[in-house]
Amino acid sequence: MNINATFVQLRIAARKFFSAREGNVAMIFALAAVPLLAATGAAIDYSHANSIKAAMQEALDSTALALAKTAASTTSDQLTTSAANYFKATFNRPEAQNVQISASYDNSTGILSVSSSAVMPTSFLGVVGISSIPIGGLSKATMGSKIWPVCVLITASDQVHTLLANNHAEINFDNCMVQVNTTDWDAVAAKGSSYIHSTNGENCFVGEIHMGDVQPPKDPSCAFFPDPYAGMAMPASAATCTFTNFTTTGNGVTLQPGTYCGDTTLNGENITLAPGLYIFNGGGFTIEGNSNITANGVTFVLTGTRAYFYIKDNAQLTQTPMTSGEFAGFAFYLDNNSDVDACSSVRDGGSQVNVPGGHGGHGDHGSSTSCTSAVDDNSHVTISGIVYLTNAAFLATGNAIVKLNGSLVANFLVALHYAQVSLTGALPNSSAIAAQMQKQSQKSSGSLRLVQ
Repeated sequence: MNINATFVQLRIAARKFFSAREGNVAMIFALAAVPLLAATGAAIDYSHANSIKAAMQEALDSTALALAKTAASTTSDQLTTSAANYFKATFNRPEAQNVQISASYDNSTGILSVSSSAVMPTSFLGVVGISSIPIGGLSKATMGSKIWPVCVLITASDQVHTLLANNHAEINFDNCMVQVNTTDWDAVAAKGSSYIHSTNGENCFVGEIHMGDVQPPKDPSCAFFPDPYAGMAMPASAATCTFTNFTTTGNGVTLQPGTYCGDTTLNGENITLAPGLYIFNGGGFTIEGNSNITANGVTFVLTGTRAYFYIKDNAQLTQTPMTSGEFAGFAFYLDNNSDVDACSSVRDGGSQVNVPGGHGGHGDHGSSTSCTSAVDDNSHVTISGIVYLTNAAFLATGNAIVKLNGSLVANFLVALHYAQVSLTGALPNSSAIAAQMQKQSQKSSGSLRLVQ
Protein backbone atom coordinates (compact mmCIF):
# COMPACT_ATOMS: atom_id res chain seq x y z
CA MET A 1 0.00 0.00 0.00
CA ASN A 2 1.39 3.37 -1.01
CA ILE A 3 1.35 6.57 1.11
CA ASN A 4 -1.60 8.07 -0.82
CA ALA A 5 -3.70 5.01 -0.21
CA THR A 6 -2.82 5.12 3.44
CA PHE A 7 -4.01 8.74 3.74
CA VAL A 8 -7.28 7.77 1.97
CA GLN A 9 -7.87 5.02 4.47
CA LEU A 10 -7.15 7.36 7.35
CA ARG A 11 -9.66 9.92 6.05
CA ILE A 12 -12.32 7.25 5.75
CA ALA A 13 -11.61 6.05 9.27
CA ALA A 14 -11.73 9.61 10.64
CA ARG A 15 -15.16 10.25 9.00
CA LYS A 16 -16.50 7.05 10.50
CA PHE A 17 -15.09 8.02 13.93
CA PHE A 18 -16.66 11.47 14.02
CA SER A 19 -20.04 10.21 12.60
CA ALA A 20 -20.25 7.34 15.03
CA ARG A 21 -22.82 7.64 17.83
CA GLU A 22 -21.82 4.71 20.00
CA GLY A 23 -21.03 5.66 23.66
CA ASN A 24 -17.60 4.14 23.70
CA VAL A 25 -16.58 6.22 20.70
CA ALA A 26 -17.80 9.43 22.33
CA MET A 27 -15.84 8.57 25.46
CA ILE A 28 -12.70 8.00 23.45
CA PHE A 29 -13.20 11.34 21.72
CA ALA A 30 -13.62 13.11 25.07
CA LEU A 31 -10.39 11.61 26.29
CA ALA A 32 -8.62 12.61 23.10
CA ALA A 33 -9.86 16.18 23.53
CA VAL A 34 -7.99 16.55 26.83
CA PRO A 35 -4.48 16.72 25.32
CA LEU A 36 -5.83 18.92 22.53
CA LEU A 37 -7.24 21.32 25.13
CA ALA A 38 -3.99 21.12 27.16
CA ALA A 39 -1.91 21.94 24.10
CA THR A 40 -4.09 24.94 23.30
CA GLY A 41 -4.10 26.09 26.94
CA ALA A 42 -0.34 25.63 27.21
CA ALA A 43 0.19 27.97 24.30
CA ILE A 44 -2.00 30.59 25.96
CA ASP A 45 -0.45 30.19 29.43
CA TYR A 46 3.13 30.14 28.22
CA SER A 47 2.51 33.16 26.02
CA HIS A 48 1.22 34.97 29.09
CA ALA A 49 4.25 33.84 31.12
CA ASN A 50 6.66 35.09 28.44
CA SER A 51 4.94 38.45 28.50
CA ILE A 52 5.48 38.66 32.27
CA LYS A 53 9.08 37.51 31.90
CA ALA A 54 9.78 40.29 29.36
CA ALA A 55 8.31 42.89 31.72
CA MET A 56 10.32 41.42 34.58
CA GLN A 57 13.58 41.62 32.60
CA GLU A 58 12.90 45.24 31.70
CA ALA A 59 12.33 46.09 35.37
CA LEU A 60 15.49 44.19 36.38
CA ASP A 61 17.60 46.08 33.83
CA SER A 62 16.25 49.41 35.07
CA THR A 63 16.96 48.40 38.67
CA ALA A 64 20.52 47.27 37.96
CA LEU A 65 21.36 50.45 36.04
CA ALA A 66 19.87 52.65 38.76
CA LEU A 67 21.84 51.03 41.59
CA ALA A 68 25.18 50.30 39.89
CA LYS A 69 26.47 53.81 40.60
CA THR A 70 26.31 53.43 44.37
CA ALA A 71 26.62 49.65 44.80
CA ALA A 72 30.31 49.74 45.83
CA SER A 73 29.55 51.84 48.91
CA THR A 74 26.33 50.06 49.93
CA THR A 75 26.03 47.18 52.39
CA SER A 76 24.59 43.89 51.21
CA ASP A 77 21.34 44.32 53.16
CA GLN A 78 20.87 47.90 51.97
CA LEU A 79 21.53 46.85 48.38
CA THR A 80 18.87 44.11 48.48
CA THR A 81 16.33 46.45 50.07
CA SER A 82 16.96 49.17 47.51
CA ALA A 83 16.74 46.68 44.65
CA ALA A 84 13.41 45.30 45.92
CA ASN A 85 11.92 48.77 46.33
CA TYR A 86 13.03 49.98 42.90
CA PHE A 87 11.97 46.79 41.14
CA LYS A 88 8.49 46.77 42.66
CA ALA A 89 8.01 50.40 41.66
CA THR A 90 8.71 49.59 37.99
CA PHE A 91 7.24 46.06 37.66
CA ASN A 92 3.46 46.28 37.34
CA ARG A 93 2.21 42.76 36.68
CA PRO A 94 -0.12 41.76 39.54
CA GLU A 95 -0.66 38.28 38.07
CA ALA A 96 2.94 37.46 39.05
CA GLN A 97 2.84 36.12 42.59
CA ASN A 98 5.41 35.53 45.34
CA VAL A 99 7.90 37.92 43.76
CA GLN A 100 11.39 37.65 45.29
CA ILE A 101 14.31 40.02 44.63
CA SER A 102 18.01 39.60 45.46
CA ALA A 103 21.03 41.74 44.70
CA SER A 104 24.78 41.28 45.08
CA TYR A 105 27.90 43.26 44.22
CA ASP A 106 31.20 41.69 43.13
CA ASN A 107 34.04 43.76 44.58
CA SER A 108 36.64 42.29 42.23
CA THR A 109 34.80 43.03 38.97
CA GLY A 110 32.61 45.99 39.92
CA ILE A 111 29.51 44.19 38.63
CA LEU A 112 26.09 44.47 40.30
CA SER A 113 23.76 41.47 39.84
CA VAL A 114 20.00 41.75 40.42
CA SER A 115 17.82 38.65 40.13
CA SER A 116 14.11 37.94 40.58
CA SER A 117 11.74 35.01 40.77
CA ALA A 118 7.94 34.68 40.75
CA VAL A 119 5.16 32.28 39.82
CA MET A 120 2.18 32.80 37.50
CA PRO A 121 -1.00 30.78 38.20
CA THR A 122 -2.17 28.98 35.05
CA SER A 123 -5.59 29.32 33.47
CA PHE A 124 -5.64 26.14 31.34
CA LEU A 125 -2.74 23.90 32.32
CA GLY A 126 -4.44 22.98 35.55
CA VAL A 127 -6.33 20.25 33.68
CA VAL A 128 -3.02 18.39 33.38
CA GLY A 129 -1.86 19.15 36.95
CA ILE A 130 0.23 22.27 36.26
CA SER A 131 -1.12 24.98 38.55
CA SER A 132 1.62 27.58 38.07
CA ILE A 133 4.60 28.48 35.88
CA PRO A 134 7.88 29.69 37.48
CA ILE A 135 9.37 32.88 36.07
CA GLY A 136 12.81 34.32 36.73
CA GLY A 137 15.32 36.81 35.45
CA LEU A 138 18.83 38.20 35.97
CA SER A 139 20.42 41.53 35.09
CA LYS A 140 24.01 42.70 35.56
CA ALA A 141 25.34 46.25 35.37
CA THR A 142 28.65 48.02 35.93
CA MET A 143 30.13 51.49 35.91
CA GLY A 144 32.93 50.09 33.81
CA SER A 145 35.82 51.27 36.01
CA LYS A 146 38.19 49.03 37.94
CA ILE A 147 37.79 48.15 41.59
CA TRP A 148 41.12 48.34 43.46
CA PRO A 149 42.15 46.80 46.74
CA VAL A 150 43.41 49.66 48.91
CA CYS A 151 46.79 48.39 50.09
CA VAL A 152 47.70 51.60 51.97
CA LEU A 153 45.45 54.12 53.68
CA ILE A 154 47.28 57.07 55.25
CA THR A 155 44.89 58.70 57.73
CA ALA A 156 46.80 61.79 58.97
CA SER A 157 45.00 64.70 57.30
CA ASP A 158 47.08 67.78 58.21
CA GLN A 159 50.72 66.62 58.54
CA VAL A 160 53.62 66.47 56.06
CA HIS A 161 55.61 63.60 54.59
CA THR A 162 52.97 61.13 55.69
CA LEU A 163 54.18 58.84 52.88
CA LEU A 164 57.97 59.16 52.83
CA ALA A 165 61.02 57.27 51.56
CA ASN A 166 64.49 58.65 52.35
CA ASN A 167 68.16 57.67 52.34
CA HIS A 168 68.15 54.82 49.79
CA ALA A 169 64.83 53.37 51.01
CA GLU A 170 62.39 51.68 48.62
CA ILE A 171 58.61 51.51 48.81
CA ASN A 172 56.91 49.30 46.23
CA PHE A 173 53.17 48.86 45.73
CA ASP A 174 51.69 46.26 43.41
CA ASN A 175 48.16 45.75 42.07
CA CYS A 176 46.41 48.19 44.39
CA MET A 177 45.33 51.73 45.13
CA VAL A 178 47.57 53.86 47.37
CA GLN A 179 45.31 56.21 49.30
CA VAL A 180 46.84 59.21 51.12
CA ASN A 181 44.19 61.33 52.84
CA THR A 182 46.71 64.05 53.75
CA THR A 183 45.66 67.41 52.28
CA ASP A 184 49.09 69.11 52.50
CA TRP A 185 51.13 70.10 49.43
CA ASP A 186 54.04 68.23 51.06
CA ALA A 187 52.20 64.97 51.71
CA VAL A 188 54.32 62.56 49.65
CA ALA A 189 58.08 62.65 49.10
CA ALA A 190 60.99 60.45 48.02
CA LYS A 191 64.42 61.84 48.94
CA GLY A 192 68.05 60.76 49.18
CA SER A 193 68.14 58.27 46.27
CA SER A 194 64.89 56.66 47.43
CA TYR A 195 61.74 55.96 45.47
CA ILE A 196 58.02 55.19 45.83
CA HIS A 197 56.72 53.11 42.91
CA SER A 198 53.31 51.62 42.22
CA THR A 199 53.07 48.89 39.58
CA ASN A 200 49.70 48.10 38.03
CA GLY A 201 48.03 50.44 40.48
CA GLU A 202 46.69 53.90 41.11
CA ASN A 203 47.99 56.70 43.34
CA CYS A 204 45.14 58.51 45.04
CA PHE A 205 46.80 61.40 46.91
CA VAL A 206 44.41 64.00 48.27
CA GLY A 207 47.43 66.29 48.80
CA GLU A 208 50.47 66.67 46.60
CA ILE A 209 53.78 65.00 45.76
CA HIS A 210 56.46 67.35 47.07
CA MET A 211 59.48 65.82 45.41
CA GLY A 212 61.36 62.75 44.26
CA ASP A 213 60.85 59.58 42.29
CA VAL A 214 57.16 58.85 42.89
CA GLN A 215 55.40 56.87 40.17
CA PRO A 216 52.86 56.97 38.66
CA PRO A 217 51.68 60.58 39.03
CA LYS A 218 48.76 61.19 41.39
CA ASP A 219 45.25 60.94 40.05
CA PRO A 220 44.02 64.56 39.88
CA SER A 221 40.44 63.49 40.61
CA CYS A 222 41.35 61.65 43.81
CA ALA A 223 38.72 61.65 46.56
CA PHE A 224 38.98 61.12 50.33
CA PHE A 225 38.56 57.54 51.58
CA PRO A 226 37.27 57.13 55.17
CA ASP A 227 38.83 54.80 57.74
CA PRO A 228 36.52 51.76 57.65
CA TYR A 229 37.64 50.23 60.96
CA ALA A 230 37.49 53.09 63.45
CA GLY A 231 36.09 52.34 66.88
CA MET A 232 36.00 48.55 67.07
CA ALA A 233 35.29 47.47 70.63
CA MET A 234 38.02 45.73 72.58
CA PRO A 235 37.30 42.17 73.76
CA ALA A 236 36.23 41.78 77.39
CA SER A 237 39.28 39.55 77.91
CA ALA A 238 41.54 42.58 77.37
CA ALA A 239 40.86 43.68 80.96
CA THR A 240 42.12 40.44 82.51
CA CYS A 241 45.85 39.74 82.36
CA THR A 242 46.96 36.24 81.44
CA PHE A 243 50.64 37.26 81.62
CA THR A 244 52.39 40.37 82.97
CA ASN A 245 55.72 41.72 81.64
CA PHE A 246 56.23 38.45 79.80
CA THR A 247 59.68 37.63 78.41
CA THR A 248 60.97 34.50 76.74
CA THR A 249 64.51 33.71 75.59
CA GLY A 250 63.94 30.03 74.94
CA ASN A 251 64.31 28.16 71.69
CA GLY A 252 61.50 26.06 70.23
CA VAL A 253 58.92 27.64 72.54
CA THR A 254 55.19 27.66 71.73
CA LEU A 255 53.17 30.57 73.10
CA GLN A 256 49.45 30.57 73.75
CA PRO A 257 46.76 33.23 73.08
CA GLY A 258 45.77 35.49 75.96
CA THR A 259 46.17 39.00 77.36
CA TYR A 260 49.79 40.07 77.83
CA CYS A 261 49.93 43.09 80.15
CA GLY A 262 52.88 45.46 80.47
CA ASP A 263 55.90 45.07 78.21
CA THR A 264 56.23 41.80 76.29
CA THR A 265 59.54 40.69 74.75
CA LEU A 266 60.21 37.68 72.53
CA ASN A 267 63.86 36.71 72.09
CA GLY A 268 64.59 33.22 70.89
CA GLU A 269 64.90 30.98 67.87
CA ASN A 270 61.99 29.04 66.36
CA ILE A 271 59.25 30.49 68.55
CA THR A 272 55.75 29.46 67.48
CA LEU A 273 52.54 31.26 68.41
CA ALA A 274 49.53 28.98 68.60
CA PRO A 275 46.54 30.26 66.57
CA GLY A 276 44.28 32.77 68.28
CA LEU A 277 43.98 36.32 69.63
CA TYR A 278 46.96 37.90 71.42
CA ILE A 279 46.11 41.10 73.30
CA PHE A 280 48.93 43.40 74.44
CA ASN A 281 47.62 45.80 77.07
CA GLY A 282 49.53 48.72 78.53
CA GLY A 283 52.95 48.21 77.01
CA GLY A 284 55.10 47.54 73.99
CA PHE A 285 55.36 44.26 72.10
CA THR A 286 58.99 43.70 71.10
CA ILE A 287 60.60 40.95 68.99
CA GLU A 288 64.40 41.10 69.08
CA GLY A 289 67.73 39.26 69.16
CA ASN A 290 67.74 37.11 66.00
CA SER A 291 64.34 35.73 66.93
CA ASN A 292 62.46 33.65 64.38
CA ILE A 293 58.70 33.88 65.01
CA THR A 294 56.00 31.91 63.20
CA ALA A 295 52.42 33.05 63.85
CA ASN A 296 49.83 31.40 61.61
CA GLY A 297 46.17 32.12 62.33
CA VAL A 298 47.25 34.83 64.79
CA THR A 299 45.92 38.34 65.39
CA PHE A 300 47.71 40.90 67.60
CA VAL A 301 45.56 43.52 69.35
CA LEU A 302 47.37 46.50 70.91
CA THR A 303 45.55 48.54 73.55
CA GLY A 304 46.11 50.71 76.63
CA THR A 305 49.04 53.02 77.38
CA ARG A 306 52.19 52.75 75.23
CA ALA A 307 50.62 50.42 72.72
CA TYR A 308 53.11 49.68 69.95
CA PHE A 309 55.22 46.91 68.42
CA TYR A 310 58.95 46.98 67.67
CA ILE A 311 60.73 44.31 65.61
CA LYS A 312 64.53 44.74 65.65
CA ASP A 313 67.99 43.15 65.86
CA ASN A 314 67.72 40.87 62.82
CA ALA A 315 64.44 39.34 64.01
CA GLN A 316 62.06 37.55 61.66
CA LEU A 317 58.26 37.36 61.78
CA THR A 318 56.03 35.33 59.47
CA GLN A 319 52.33 35.83 60.15
CA THR A 320 48.87 35.08 58.80
CA PRO A 321 45.73 36.37 60.54
CA MET A 322 42.82 34.69 62.24
CA THR A 323 40.10 33.56 59.85
CA SER A 324 37.11 33.70 62.21
CA GLY A 325 35.84 35.98 64.94
CA GLU A 326 35.48 39.76 65.13
CA PHE A 327 39.14 40.39 64.29
CA ALA A 328 39.33 37.93 61.41
CA GLY A 329 41.59 39.28 58.68
CA PHE A 330 43.61 41.56 60.98
CA ALA A 331 47.29 40.84 61.55
CA PHE A 332 47.63 43.86 63.89
CA TYR A 333 44.87 46.04 65.31
CA LEU A 334 45.73 49.14 67.37
CA ASP A 335 42.88 50.30 69.59
CA ASN A 336 41.71 53.80 68.55
CA ASN A 337 41.34 54.71 72.22
CA SER A 338 44.88 53.72 73.22
CA ASP A 339 47.08 56.30 74.94
CA VAL A 340 49.99 56.32 72.53
CA ASP A 341 51.61 59.59 73.63
CA ALA A 342 53.99 57.80 76.00
CA CYS A 343 55.51 55.50 73.37
CA SER A 344 59.29 55.27 73.46
CA SER A 345 61.27 56.55 70.47
CA VAL A 346 62.66 54.26 67.79
CA ARG A 347 66.43 54.34 67.32
CA ASP A 348 68.37 53.63 64.17
CA GLY A 349 72.07 53.01 64.71
CA GLY A 350 71.89 54.65 68.12
CA SER A 351 70.28 57.84 66.76
CA GLN A 352 66.74 58.72 67.67
CA VAL A 353 64.32 58.52 64.74
CA ASN A 354 61.01 60.31 64.98
CA VAL A 355 58.20 60.42 62.47
CA PRO A 356 58.14 63.74 60.60
CA GLY A 357 55.48 66.06 61.86
CA GLY A 358 54.38 69.66 61.42
CA HIS A 359 55.97 72.16 59.06
CA GLY A 360 58.52 73.04 61.72
CA GLY A 361 59.89 69.51 61.66
CA HIS A 362 60.56 68.55 58.07
CA GLY A 363 62.98 65.71 57.55
CA ASP A 364 63.60 62.37 59.18
CA HIS A 365 64.34 63.74 62.63
CA GLY A 366 61.46 66.16 63.07
CA SER A 367 59.11 66.33 66.00
CA SER A 368 57.22 63.11 66.63
CA THR A 369 53.46 63.48 66.25
CA SER A 370 52.32 59.98 67.11
CA CYS A 371 53.36 56.64 68.46
CA THR A 372 55.60 54.63 66.16
CA SER A 373 55.52 50.92 65.46
CA ALA A 374 58.66 49.88 63.65
CA VAL A 375 60.68 47.21 61.89
CA ASP A 376 64.40 47.96 62.31
CA ASP A 377 67.97 46.63 62.24
CA ASN A 378 67.98 44.11 59.35
CA SER A 379 64.74 42.50 60.50
CA HIS A 380 62.49 40.68 58.01
CA VAL A 381 58.70 40.67 58.25
CA THR A 382 56.25 38.81 56.00
CA ILE A 383 52.59 39.39 56.83
CA SER A 384 49.23 38.61 55.23
CA GLY A 385 46.13 40.51 56.28
CA ILE A 386 45.42 43.99 57.59
CA VAL A 387 47.85 46.00 59.72
CA TYR A 388 45.73 48.67 61.42
CA LEU A 389 47.60 51.52 63.17
CA THR A 390 45.31 54.43 62.47
CA ASN A 391 46.44 56.70 65.34
CA ALA A 392 50.09 55.73 65.01
CA ALA A 393 52.86 55.55 62.44
CA PHE A 394 54.59 52.64 60.75
CA LEU A 395 58.35 52.95 60.25
CA ALA A 396 60.78 50.67 58.44
CA THR A 397 64.46 51.55 58.81
CA GLY A 398 67.98 50.15 59.07
CA ASN A 399 67.92 47.67 56.14
CA ALA A 400 64.62 46.19 57.28
CA ILE A 401 62.56 44.21 54.75
CA VAL A 402 58.78 44.34 55.07
CA LYS A 403 56.43 42.37 52.83
CA LEU A 404 52.68 42.83 53.32
CA ASN A 405 50.04 41.05 51.27
CA GLY A 406 46.93 42.95 52.25
CA SER A 407 46.45 46.45 53.64
CA LEU A 408 48.17 48.93 55.93
CA VAL A 409 46.16 51.66 57.68
CA ALA A 410 48.32 54.19 59.55
CA ASN A 411 48.89 57.90 60.17
CA PHE A 412 52.30 57.64 58.48
CA LEU A 413 54.23 55.18 56.35
CA VAL A 414 57.94 56.02 56.47
CA ALA A 415 60.87 54.02 55.06
CA LEU A 416 64.43 55.16 55.90
CA HIS A 417 68.04 54.03 55.62
CA TYR A 418 67.98 51.25 52.99
CA ALA A 419 64.68 49.75 54.18
CA GLN A 420 62.57 47.91 51.61
CA VAL A 421 58.79 47.95 51.97
CA SER A 422 56.62 45.96 49.55
CA LEU A 423 52.83 45.96 49.69
CA THR A 424 50.66 43.88 47.39
CA GLY A 425 46.93 44.43 47.20
CA ALA A 426 44.67 41.51 47.92
CA LEU A 427 41.13 41.72 46.59
CA PRO A 428 38.53 41.25 49.32
CA ASN A 429 37.71 37.69 50.24
CA SER A 430 34.68 36.40 52.14
CA SER A 431 35.72 38.37 55.20
CA ALA A 432 33.44 41.37 55.73
CA ILE A 433 36.40 43.21 57.27
CA ALA A 434 38.65 42.74 54.24
CA ALA A 435 35.85 43.69 51.85
CA GLN A 436 35.83 47.23 53.22
CA MET A 437 39.35 47.96 51.91
CA GLN A 438 38.42 48.39 48.25
CA LYS A 439 37.68 51.43 46.13
CA GLN A 440 36.50 52.17 42.63
CA SER A 441 38.99 53.81 40.31
CA GLN A 442 38.83 57.60 40.27
CA LYS A 443 40.55 57.94 36.91
CA SER A 444 37.49 57.29 34.86
CA SER A 445 33.98 56.66 36.00
CA GLY A 446 33.47 54.53 32.91
CA SER A 447 30.13 54.13 31.19
CA LEU A 448 27.12 52.80 32.98
CA ARG A 449 26.13 49.67 31.07
CA LEU A 450 24.47 46.31 31.27
CA VAL A 451 26.71 43.23 31.25
CA GLN A 452 25.76 40.15 29.27
